[in-house]
Amino acid sequence: MQGTEHDILPPVSFRTEERGVARPTGVSKKRRGFAIMPTMRFVPESGRFTLITWVFFALLLMPGLSLGAEPGELERGVSAYRSGDYAAALRFLESAIDSNPRSAVAFYYLGLTWFATEEYEKAVAALKQSQSLDSRKSDAHLYLGMAYYHLELYEFAVGSLDGAISRDTAGPSAWLFRGLSNWKMGRAAQARSDLKKAGALEPEFTQMAEYQKAMAALEGRQHVRTGASRQAKPDRETATDPPRGRDFEYRGSNGTTRPWELELGAGLLFDDNVASSEQDVSSDESDTAAVIEVSGRYTLTRWADVEFEAGYDFYQSLYSDLADYNLQSHVFSMDAYRPGRPLDAGFAYDYLTSRIGDDALLNAHLLTATLGQAVAGVWYPNVTFKIQSREFPDDSRRDGSQMAAGLDNYIFPARVNGYLLLGMRHISEDADADYLDHRGNQVRLAMKHGFDFEGHAIEVGAEYENTSRYYRDRDPSIGEKRKDRRNIVRLNLEVRFKKNLSGFLEYEYRESDSNLPSADYRENMLTVTTRFSF
Repeated sequence: MQGTEHDILPPVSFRTEERGVARPTGVSKKRRGFAIMPTMRFVPESGRFTLITWVFFALLLMPGLSLGAEPGELERGVSAYRSGDYAAALRFLESAIDSNPRSAVAFYYLGLTWFATEEYEKAVAALKQSQSLDSRKSDAHLYLGMAYYHLELYEFAVGSLDGAISRDTAGPSAWLFRGLSNWKMGRAAQARSDLKKAGALEPEFTQMAEYQKAMAALEGRQHVRTGASRQAKPDRETATDPPRGRDFEYRGSNGTTRPWELELGAGLLFDDNVASSEQDVSSDESDTAAVIEVSGRYTLTRWADVEFEAGYDFYQSLYSDLADYNLQSHVFSMDAYRPGRPLDAGFAYDYLTSRIGDDALLNAHLLTATLGQAVAGVWYPNVTFKIQSREFPDDSRRDGSQMAAGLDNYIFPARVNGYLLLGMRHISEDADADYLDHRGNQVRLAMKHGFDFEGHAIEVGAEYENTSRYYRDRDPSIGEKRKDRRNIVRLNLEVRFKKNLSGFLEYEYRESDSNLPSADYRENMLTVTTRFSF
């Protein structure tokens, strides 16, 4: 007789408790099951046999419905496993296998028992034998993947969990462990997507220390991956790029992963005072622009736990009337990332070239280094250091270098699928013209929250940014040292309509107070884009 574990017992489920610890219902605390991490434990729930289950066992005892092994041995083995008596379960199940070496059910529960006792190599052997006898067991794929994860065989773990997920019967555990495995291998985009899926399916997973640690590291890494692509836009500060989720799901229909990701976007920008902050000018006019965005990443190789990745980002705005403010930017990037051993470390090089109207605007080389580490599962401090060389082809006075050092603190509140952010940064710029040299400080507060609504994944975010700049020498145009203070508020909403299709809405208010008249203005912007990723 072949079948899944559901042919014998109700499906095995998981249950979580506070502080990331899970215990089996009705099982002695003397043996809690298998450890995922020192601070995170799961155990299959136990429960009482229902009347239907006893009737089913009675039917199994009837002539012609024998499992091949003595029914009592298999029945007692499964019962002992579910009650947490793993020593007895092993004895009965091995006896059942001796009687019927082709019992996929017996091998399956033997694998679960070895898994519960943290004998992961033995669990793998038993579960693989169960699969060879009955390949339809999706739960066997799940437990096999989790066992591989504990053995630190992450590539094998992903392969087995792909099998569980592709059968459309996997619960949140499959997404959780595939996300953690991808994170351990440095596959940031896949890991982030999988973990967010797990958190949406089972909100209690978001309270687990390992989940929070992985998500914190992945959010921190967004500084390395998305900073340069945003800094060329006139509505973005150079060294203050907040993490912005580009959590593409670029998996094939069979669940396999690809080394590349690509996103195409198009939309409209409504601006009530078109400006260029890099040039300290504003038009005092409103206009509407079409927006085109392209973003691509390719994983070049992995070596000694380090992932090397190349990227390209393109941005184009096309105004209806103010064509002189049309902005085009290209960013070419290379970055390396290594997950925590003991610290999460990232390093990136970006080359930026941009044009405004018909003129060259900025060419820049940017080096970024980051170090981050999860603390207590809920706090992730991320240190960032940036060095940038800047060239303005049509305004050599602004040529020079910029350095920035900062600390971003990510907080993951209990029972919230998202984070809070407090960031601080010091900026120093040395330009060819002495009166453009300045020092500055910046504070940023942000939050992001994700949830499901009627089957659609939704993310909402808010951010406040305050920047103060103090210039070194008198500006000849105003006869005194320049002082700038900028306040920015951003609100955004992202809705995933389908696997590869999402909509993005962002509102931004910018208040620039300066004693330089051309840099003193207010601006409101609303951007609506549709994005397709594959």
